[in-house]
Amino acid sequence: MKLKLNRKSLDRVEADTKERLNRVLSNKEMLGEVGDMAIDMIRQNTRKGTSTVTDQKFAPLSKPWIKTRDKIASSQGTHPTYAKKRSNLTLSGQLLDSMKRSVVGRMVTIFFDGTHIPYRIQTKNGISRVGKLIKNSRLAQYVAEQGRPFFGFSKAFELKLLAQVKRIVIRYIRRNI
Repeated sequence: MKLKLNRKSLDRVEADTKERLNRVLSNKEMLGEVGDMAIDMIRQNTRKGTSTVTDQKFAPLSKPWIKTRDKIASSQGTHPTYAKKRSNLTLSGQLLDSMKRSVVGRMVTIFFDGTHIPYRIQTKNGISRVGKLIKNSRLAQYVAEQGRPFFGFSKAFELKLLAQVKRIVIRYIRRNI
């Protein structure tokens, strides 16, 4: 059996492959899945107490803040990953849970949505607030400025993310061939 390929048939296969790949890479559902996966990875790393920007553990909490966190925790509900002494940016979960994604064209944008509500704390005189009403995007910036950067990608984190993205893209390519 002989298989004869000519330039014209190879060009047609190449054009068809490019068109199918472009269709997959423009698939909003696939891009949304990539964005959701990136958000989940950032949340998981951060809740473990590790920065996705530096790959380092977050700085330890100060003793006064540990006491305040404990009072807040006993005055209001906490996120399931909350730990009294662990620096993981999760007390109520508001900030990390506010991460959203948007797909425009072939671009996935991850951002913070909404406003962070101040914590409540039980005092001798009743309930008082800790913090103030602040946009979650501004709070994330403030947290990073205070030495706990968590919204970004180190080279190592980027490689982990890329491996997961490749798996998603390959799955979508297989569905569309």
